[in-house]
Amino acid sequence: MRRTTAFLPPLLLLAPLFADQGSQEHVHGLGQVHMDNSCSPAVSARFDRALALLPAHELYGAMLLELGRPADAIAQFTEALKRTPGRPQAIRGIARAAEVLGDKRTATQRYRELLSIWKHADQDHPDVAAARRSLAEAE
Repeated sequence: MRRTTAFLPPLLLLAPLFADQGSQEHVHGLGQVHMDNSCSPAVSARFDRALALLPAHELYGAMLLELGRPADAIAQFTEALKRTPGRPQAIRGIARAAEVLGDKRTATQRYRELLSIWKHADQDHPDVAAARRSLAEAE
C-alpha cells in the first residue's frame, strides 16, 4: 500500500527524532515511510512513536514557524495549550514565535513559564539551556 506524500513536508520536522549519532538512515527512512513503506521496521516503529508524541496543533505550529509564519504558529501553539495545558513544547513554540515577531514581553513570559515547569530537569539538558539563553537574550 502506497502512502500519500501530502504530509511529508511538516513531518520532515520530525527528522531530528530519527538522527541517531550522526546516522542519516533514519532521516531518509522518514521519507521512505511515506513513499512506499520500504524502510526498515525499526525506522517505521520509531516514526509511529514520534507521531504519537506530537499533538497535531504543535506539529502544525512548528511547521508554520519553519515556514516564516510566526503569528499563525502562535495560534496553533495556543490551541495546543487549550487542549493540553502546560505542555512544554507548545510553550516553547510560543516563545520562539514571539521572539521572531519581536514580542520580547511574550517571549520572556513564556520562557520563564517553561523554566518553571522544568525547574527539576537536568540543568544541562539542551532544551533548558536553550530556554535560559533565549531568556537572557530577551531580557
